[in-house]
Amino acid sequence: MNTHTGKVVAITDVQTFGTFSKRELIIGDGDDKYPQEIPFVFGGKAMDIIEAEDVAVGDTVTVNYNLRGRNGGEKYPNRWFGEIAGWKLKVDQRAPRSEPSEDVELDDELSEDIPF
Repeated sequence: MNTHTGKVVAITDVQTFGTFSKRELIIGDGDDKYPQEIPFVFGGKAMDIIEAEDVAVGDTVTVNYNLRGRNGGEKYPNRWFGEIAGWKLKVDQRAPRSEPSEDVELDDELSEDIPF
């Protein structure tokens, strides 16, 4: 079982290709000198894990993943494509979430006294 732990740098929007959909969760490795940002692909039903775990940028997560590869076929002969496919996700530490601001209403007396 392959796992990787790091801080979420970005979460892509859903990308759809015919009947297949995917999202990418970009995770930084925390190295200050040579930082790496690694894209983990969550495709099909695995994509729902990101929403179910309420993952946000800044969260520290652990991803279980498989390495996948395929040949480019007739369109790209002699070329191979790799993918890091996430299939499980656990939030280890949540980043601080900003609270929604409350609308402040002026008191009627105060709003009438404003000189402009």
